[in-house]
Amino acid sequence: MNRSALSLPALVIAAASHMFAGERVVSDTTEASSNPLLFVVQYTTGSMWDQSKSPNEQPFLKEHSALMQELRKEGTTLIGGRYSDKGLLIMKSESDSTLTQTLTNDPSVKHGTMRVEIFPLSVFYDGCVPKK
Repeated sequence: MNRSALSLPALVIAAASHMFAGERVVSDTTEASSNPLLFVVQYTTGSMWDQSKSPNEQPFLKEHSALMQELRKEGTTLIGGRYSDKGLLIMKSESDSTLTQTLTNDPSVKHGTMRVEIFPLSVFYDGCVPKK
């Protein structure tokens, strides 16, 4: 297996932990909204993905890209990247239900072009990535 593919998830988690160094990340969605929760989000190809087409030719990819751009601009997406045929993001949200609702309403997910999995992230190493 490609070494860079193995290290991407670790790099993404390390980068997220660096971004939140010194901030308390809560594990209870009922706490104050000033403490966002962190999540690992993985996108994979869905049942309607057409293997004969490039990613840019897939149905609902333009709508997916517009949503991803919106989430980056509003600060929900902290870092993201692709490895193999997957997308991996670190995202923050006030609750797991809010993030789940947003991502399951992604047109590419609703129409089966992509699948999305959302996992709570509990950071245990702070400051693994040097500050710029």
